[in-house]
Amino acid sequence: MKSKRMGFTLVELLVVIAIIGALIALLLPAVQQAREAARRSSCQNQLKQMGLAFHNYHDTFLTLPAAYLKSAATGNSGNTSGLIWLKSLLPFLEQGNFHDQWNYKKGYNSNPDNITLVSQVIPSFLCPSDEPSMTYHEVPNYNYACNLGTTDLARTTPYNGVDYLQAPFEHAGRNFRFAAITDGLSHTILVGEVRQAQITGDYRGLIWLGEHVGFTTHYGPNTLSPDLLVSSYCKNDEMEPIGLPCAGASSTRLFSARSQHPGGVQVVNADGSVHFIPETIDLNTWRGMSGINDGQVLGSY
Repeated sequence: MKSKRMGFTLVELLVVIAIIGALIALLLPAVQQAREAARRSSCQNQLKQMGLAFHNYHDTFLTLPAAYLKSAATGNSGNTSGLIWLKSLLPFLEQGNFHDQWNYKKGYNSNPDNITLVSQVIPSFLCPSDEPSMTYHEVPNYNYACNLGTTDLARTTPYNGVDYLQAPFEHAGRNFRFAAITDGLSHTILVGEVRQAQITGDYRGLIWLGEHVGFTTHYGPNTLSPDLLVSSYCKNDEMEPIGLPCAGASSTRLFSARSQHPGGVQVVNADGSVHFIPETIDLNTWRGMSGINDGQVLGSY
C-alpha cells in the first residue's frame, strides 16, 4: 500500500511563488496610489484650513496680510525680518502661542528667542508628499508660498514678453483687501505648493526668508524651466535630476509652483476653495489665475 505524499513538489512550489509574486506586483502600485491619495487629501485639508485662516484674518483686520514686511525696528532689508504672511496667519491656525512670543524688535536671525521659534516645525505647512528638509541651519523649509504674480519677484513688466498682472500679494509690503480682487475670489490664487530643496545652500522652501515667501506663475506647475537663484545657491547638477532645476542669477528672481503630487499642484483660491491644477493647464489660464483685476475670462482647468 502506497503512503500518502505530504507537501509540495518543486514545480508546485515554484508556481505558488510565481502567483504570489504576481499578486504583490499588482498590489504594490495600488498601495502606493492609496498612500499618495491620503497624502494629497491631507495636503488639501491643510490648504483649506489656510484659506479659512486668510478669511478670519481679513475679517479681523479688513485686509490680507502682506507677503513680508521690513523690520522698522532694526532697519534691515526685510529679507530676514520674519514678518511674513505665514507668521500673520498663525493665530488663526491654532498657533497663537508661537505668534505671541515673537520679539518684534529683532529679525528672526538676530534674536535668540526668534531663532528658537522659527526652528520649531509647524506641521500644517508641510505637505506629506514632499521630503522635509533644513537647508539653512536648523530652520525648517515649508511647502506653501503666496502668489506673487505673473513675472518675477521684482514685478518686472514685461518679462520675457509677459506683462505683470497684479497679484493679491507683492514681494515686499502692501496689503490688499478682498474688495480689490475684482476678477472674483473663486478665480484668484492666494497660496500654492512649492517644493523643498534638499541640499545645504539651496533655500527653496525657506519661506521665513523674504525672498522665498512666494511663487510666480510665469511658468506652469512643475515646470522644467529653472528657478532663478543667486548663483552661489544654485546647484543645478544635483537639483535638476529630482525635478528642481535652477539657473544662477545676480539675485533671486523667480520661483515656480511645484509639488510631489503626480501631474500637478494644489492651490487655495481667495474664496477658500482648494483645487488641483494639472501640469497641462493652459499657461494663459494659469497666469490669469494669478491676477486680481485683469478682467480675463479664464479657461477650464
